[in-house]
Amino acid sequence: MEGASILSVDAIVVLGCAVRPDGTPSPALERRIRGGVELFRQGRAGVIVMTGGAVANVHVEAHVMADFAHKLGVPRAALIVEDRARTTQENAERTRGLVEGRVTVVSDDWHLPRAARIFREHFDCVEVHAVRGGRRSRAKGFLREALIRIVQ
Repeated sequence: MEGASILSVDAIVVLGCAVRPDGTPSPALERRIRGGVELFRQGRAGVIVMTGGAVANVHVEAHVMADFAHKLGVPRAALIVEDRARTTQENAERTRGLVEGRVTVVSDDWHLPRAARIFREHFDCVEVHAVRGGRRSRAKGFLREALIRIVQ
């Protein structure tokens, strides 16, 4: 049909990360949210799953993410909030309980190789959408992922 968008996945999944002590998204979290909202606006999926619990402080990442996405124009009805996951593994497991089918996972470029591997254990079709921070942020992220790989 002319003018109709064709959804390429069933859900966009935005992975949580740090929330500032004042309850606002960190720069990394804001990048991820904006990346998911951009895909939503392009018509890639009809829903966005915001996944992340209260990890760094009392603020629940998924609630902060959903509020920010709503301020950017995403209807509440298009937002699915998973607010208990504290790790990437839990993000995948808990998201699987909310949506099925094909997903696009949104996260920082340094996080996506591990995140995609984990999500592929729970979903048959996983696409990724990378967002990129500055050099310092990326260097810290790649170092963090290297350390995780060593201890696993």
